[in-house]
Amino acid sequence: PSTERNLGDGVVPADALRAAGASVALGSDSQAHIDLLEEARQLEGHLRLLRLRRNVLDPGTGAADGLGARLLQAATQGGARALGLPVGELRPGAPADFAVLRLDHPSLVGAQPAHLLASVLLGARSDAVRDVYVQGRPIVLGGGHPAQSETAAAFAQVLRRLVAAA
Repeated sequence: PSTERNLGDGVVPADALRAAGASVALGSDSQAHIDLLEEARQLEGHLRLLRLRRNVLDPGTGAADGLGARLLQAATQGGARALGLPVGELRPGAPADFAVLRLDHPSLVGAQPAHLLASVLLGARSDAVRDVYVQGRPIVLGGGHPAQSETAAAFAQVLRRLVAAA
């Protein structure tokens, strides 16, 4: 959704796609930023503006956190299916890809357990993510990539060289 907004391509009609039986997947092509929580927020938020109502992607099952579950599914299983990867759920035999959130983060304080998924997917900031594991290996610990400062310094050096050469 952020790329479509940035390019002016319009709103992805995810509600109509789901109604037609299509699988909806969230991801990023790194157009402007990579923030899967923001992509989930924008997917629902754009549809709210277009349809002039709330909870557009709520499956209508009556579940307390139906909208959160639908957005999580698009961000995990939907994305994995779109890429042909055997990931997107925690189960025996599947790669252990998961994130650990700080429930004491200001954007999540007071979230009710019955609505935790929706609170995370519609309200949590990306810095509420404390740890990220891919195939069981820690990639982000304590909110930062282990090599983040080295990578940032190398990136800044490349940018300075590019600007100087321009």
